[in-house]
Amino acid sequence: MAQVNFYIEDDVKRNAETALKEMGLTMFEAITMFLVKVGREKRPILF
Repeated sequence: MAQVNFYIEDDVKRNAETALKEMGLTMFEAITMFLVKVGREKRPILF
């Protein structure tokens, strides 16, 4: 297992945690889902 460290604005993190909690997800789960999707599709996610 690898460790990834990054910095993000406090308000971005707070807002994401709130939204993810409402969806029943943790930050770890959401970031893992994002990275798995990028790895599978080999392209950036377009928002």
